[in-house]
Amino acid sequence: MEQLVELNTYVEFGGHYKPPDCIPLQRIAIIIPFRNREHHLRHWLYYLHPILRRQQGEYGIYVIEQAGENTFNRAKLLNVGFVEASKENNYDCFIFSDVDIVPENDRNLYRCSQNPRHLACAMDKFGYKVTLSGMSVDRPDRNIGRTKMIRHQRDKGNEVNEKNYVVYNRMKYTRNQDGYISLKYSLIKIEKNQLFTKITVDIGKPPS
Repeated sequence: MEQLVELNTYVEFGGHYKPPDCIPLQRIAIIIPFRNREHHLRHWLYYLHPILRRQQGEYGIYVIEQAGENTFNRAKLLNVGFVEASKENNYDCFIFSDVDIVPENDRNLYRCSQNPRHLACAMDKFGYKVTLSGMSVDRPDRNIGRTKMIRHQRDKGNEVNEKNYVVYNRMKYTRNQDGYISLKYSLIKIEKNQLFTKITVDIGKPPS
């Protein structure tokens, strides 16, 4: 991590960057759900900070760590990241990124558009194809949107959750009352590092 800091001296404490020679059009918060992925985080930071700097955006990186050993809840951590990042800055763009996915092309801009934007639209794990339905989603050209996934084994608390299918099936009935609107969590600590801000939270036990 010390070598990463030396390579990225332009990054302000807490993982913030603002281009010195232009006025950025958006203030971007990059939210990463996280637990037990220190190696992947170093890899992500190594590649993404230079890419984001070359894209001339103003951004802050927030690593949202789930405390405890309950089932990993990626979606809830993303909601927490949105709330906590909003407290720190007047962001007008939020990018939700997994810690094990890095873009292959600098032209895949980390920016928001009028519709939700799917940056990782051509992932190597899925043969560079992704299918979504029922949403208006903007995507870069598939050659620009190519990404790499860092391989890893599932660990305790991050097993395949068969209850996800039940949640998906009832989502059309509960989406207006669930998620960000009903978000509850306990803030444990906020740690400012040179290359990112880590926010550790207790999100409670998953619903039975």
